[in-house]
Amino acid sequence: MGGAVLKTKSCIFIIIAAALWGGLGVFFNMLSAAGFTQMQVVAIRVTAAAIALTLYILVKDRSLLRVKLRDCWCFVGTGIISLVFFNWCYFTAIELTSLAVAAVLMYTSPIFVMLFSALLFHERITGKKVVALLMTFLGCLFVFGSSDYAFSLSGILIGIGAGAGYALYSIFGRFALEKGYPSVTISEYTFLFATLGALPLSRI
Repeated sequence: MGGAVLKTKSCIFIIIAAALWGGLGVFFNMLSAAGFTQMQVVAIRVTAAAIALTLYILVKDRSLLRVKLRDCWCFVGTGIISLVFFNWCYFTAIELTSLAVAAVLMYTSPIFVMLFSALLFHERITGKKVVALLMTFLGCLFVFGSSDYAFSLSGILIGIGAGAGYALYSIFGRFALEKGYPSVTISEYTFLFATLGALPLSRI
């Protein structure tokens, strides 16, 4: 009984997460229409998240803020190399193509995760993984076949860049998890370092 309840809760959380993630592009379009640039939207997003998560941790458990200085490269990776880069690529791809196309291109990330994992963690590339990735690529081709957006080669390439950047979050996040940090701590320092990287570039 307990396992069934846990499975149901997990599915509900996944659906909520997907809905919230899908709304990201909608808010970008609203902020873009108000005159904000792509990097300014990135800065607003990561700064707001950093403030909210910091307040949450200060109330719940301040020990979650403890990290070792020598491990900060993991959070530079998740925050600046991944989060700032892929958000900028994602928002730029939305402007150059469409929200639907940019979202699908970003979800080429499993391809990059598999390649990075094979290179860095020596994970096997199995037949099932290859089939799943081929299906992902086929899905991208179906979206490209739609006629409701203006074709933009630069938009497609930048969208694929969003997929690569998104994949790097999983890679750097795995390094941080292997060092024993809880997911909340990883998220906290991801947003803090992303804020440090995005604010100077945004000229907000």
